[in-house]
Amino acid sequence: MLRVWRPSGQELAAVSVEEIKDSVALKEHLRDQHGFPVSLQQLLHDGNVLDDGAKLAASADLQLVLISDLSESKNAARLAAAELADN
Repeated sequence: MLRVWRPSGQELAAVSVEEIKDSVALKEHLRDQHGFPVSLQQLLHDGNVLDDGAKLAASADLQLVLISDLSESKNAARLAAAELADN
């Protein structure tokens, strides 16, 4: 079972690896469930940021961090706005 937590300790998702194969699919699941744009999500495992497309282990606790300082990434802001407009 893959479990995703916020830094506050709130559990956001518990899904099986059969449903979610890689980090992008998990980010898309979190977008669909919670409205977080994929481009603003960072998934961490044991303190390390997972690359997009990283394969996920059958059992893992992951932390979701949302990029909040858009001035660091104007491109991320444009991607997020476009993504939200598409949904």
